[in-house]
Amino acid sequence: MSMSIQAWQEIAEIQTAACVHYGVSRDDMLSGRRSTKLLRPRFVAIWIVRQRVGVGLVDIGFAFGRRDHSTIINALRRMTEFLKCDERLWEDVQTVRVSVAGADAPGADSREMQARPCEMVARSGRVVQSGMAGRVEKTLDSGCNRRETDNRRIAGGA
Repeated sequence: MSMSIQAWQEIAEIQTAACVHYGVSRDDMLSGRRSTKLLRPRFVAIWIVRQRVGVGLVDIGFAFGRRDHSTIINALRRMTEFLKCDERLWEDVQTVRVSVAGADAPGADSREMQARPCEMVARSGRVVQSGMAGRVEKTLDSGCNRRETDNRRIAGGA
């Protein structure tokens, strides 16, 4: 846990901003409880910390109640999936980020805040994602359920 004092302070500011936004106490968010009321602010804060503060997964886990790095990996994966289909969650992330960034430099991360976890372009009921794994096309079902199609089929049809 070799984080600088500045990193600790920035993490604490992000945690506090997420707690204020969701109306929970910081002690509750850092506790071991896993209720939905606490998971959302915790996941949002973990996501923002990972995006903005240059610290590793072990350090993030330590700052969030001595959690294991694999717990942080799981939280980041789940947030990536949630952000793909939950516009309200994305707005919450932006609100918390602005409240933290607003104190020192308004609009400092405006370019970063607008970038979604993946690029999504709607075409005739389909969503095309381009990311690190290459191009994947998904068909939207109800909610967040998606059926992936094979990249080889897309190459010929798109």
